[in-house]
Amino acid sequence: FPVTIQVEIRYNKRVPDSESHYMFMVSGTQTMNNISNATTILRRDTIIQNVQLARGAQITEYVNLSNSYSARAFAIYGFPIKKLGNLNLNASYNFTQTPALVNRVLNYSRNNVLGAGISLGSNISENIDFSIGYNGNYNSVQNSANTAANTDYFSQAITFKANVILWKKFVVNTDFTDNSYIGLSQARNQNYFLWSAYLGYLS
Repeated sequence: FPVTIQVEIRYNKRVPDSESHYMFMVSGTQTMNNISNATTILRRDTIIQNVQLARGAQITEYVNLSNSYSARAFAIYGFPIKKLGNLNLNASYNFTQTPALVNRVLNYSRNNVLGAGISLGSNISENIDFSIGYNGNYNSVQNSANTAANTDYFSQAITFKANVILWKKFVVNTDFTDNSYIGLSQARNQNYFLWSAYLGYLS
């Protein structure tokens, strides 16, 4: 059965004089006997349990494999900007190693993600508050055996939220998110956004 060992160190500090704060966190996880995929890619048309499977079809089972690791480091620094709001800067690094079997060959998939972001949260008056943010991540996926699946790509997200009270009676709220992926295959590159809004009345 799987056994997981996890270690995490976290440090927070607030500086009253400058009203700034920062936080640093690092963690690591090791899973022994991890539940992993064992995938068989058929090299010819095959019938299994009276089911016709074409060449190239995949059959996946579950096996216990060791050497599953993950590690993460995250830091954030925030400080106020006079008459505007609070600015937060962040940086992160994530690493995962996942074992699997592909046609009985052991493959380690190693994913490195380097990220950074910035956000501004404001409450400029009792009737208006908003936040805007950006996060970008560079992803590198490397495989020890299945090298055809290696890939490098960039992902980013832009967010905006606002809440406005008009004439002390009406509340307007909006939430916007734009996500994009760059560097994947042409069919998988995506750029999409989500937008929602509502109007309320204060009784």
